[in-house]
This record gives sequence, C-alpha cells and structure tokens, in this order.
Amino acid sequence: MNYRAKFSDESLKIAKKLKNKDPELFRRLKSKVKEIVENPEHYKPLKGEMKGLRRAHVGSFVIIF
Repeated sequence: MNYRAKFSDESLKIAKKLKNKDPELFRRLKSKVKEIVENPEHYKPLKGEMKGLRRAHVGSFVIIF
C-alpha cells in the first residue's frame, strides 16, 4: 500500500518555527515522518478514545497518525 503524509495547519506552523529555532530536531522530525510513511505499522497503536491511531516520538514531540 502507498501512503502519503498530510499535515494540519497547526503542525505546519510549529514545523516552520522549529526549522528556524532547532534545525537538527526539525531534520529528525522530517526523517521520522518519512519512516512512518514507509512503514506505519511499525509504531505503537493507541488505545481508548484514540484507538485506530498510532504514535511515534521525536525528542519532546509525539507524532500521532
């Protein structure tokens, strides 16, 4: 199956600020998104109200998809 990344306006705004303030963390975040698109089932599934979603951590960020 072929996946694509789609971002909320809020996450794009945060990423833009991060790119200027912490380029290394931005690079790691970008790399993690690429990994998620390539193999989303690798990451931990969530429970409860967020059942059906998964999460991945990058520094202090938690990516929920």
